[in-house]
Amino acid sequence: MIRFIDLPGVRDLENAAVLQNRIRGADHEYTAKVDAVLFALFGLRSDEVGPEEPLDDEDDNLEAWGRYDEAWKVFDQADLSGWDFTDDHGRELLIANQVRGVVQTAASGVRGRMPDVSAAKAVAWGDTLSAEAERFRRERRKP
Repeated sequence: MIRFIDLPGVRDLENAAVLQNRIRGADHEYTAKVDAVLFALFGLRSDEVGPEEPLDDEDDNLEAWGRYDEAWKVFDQADLSGWDFTDDHGRELLIANQVRGVVQTAASGVRGRMPDVSAAKAVAWGDTLSAEAERFRRERRKP
């Protein structure tokens, strides 16, 4: 299971959304931060969901539009069952709806790229280990 909140930069975005009660499109600065994190992770921004349309000069090219239709079929079949879009308390992330399409686009292979999940898991594992060590130290100090 890939926890979206454990990817680099995502927890900070979610915390900002919680603290400032942001919604998509309400604040250009926040949307720019979301786009920067998504671009660093997936090579896509929040408005780059699904396959890229053929260029205007390819309008008459049925082959290009055929590839575009096939890409949408691949996109629609992308499996996100291995992704967890919840926070540490099991609630859906406030930014989940804003980012789910980008994850689906990258997961389908239509465009973008998947992030290095092993690095994110290592950071999450290190954070968990550090928190457990701190808890152990506190409990050990108690008389």
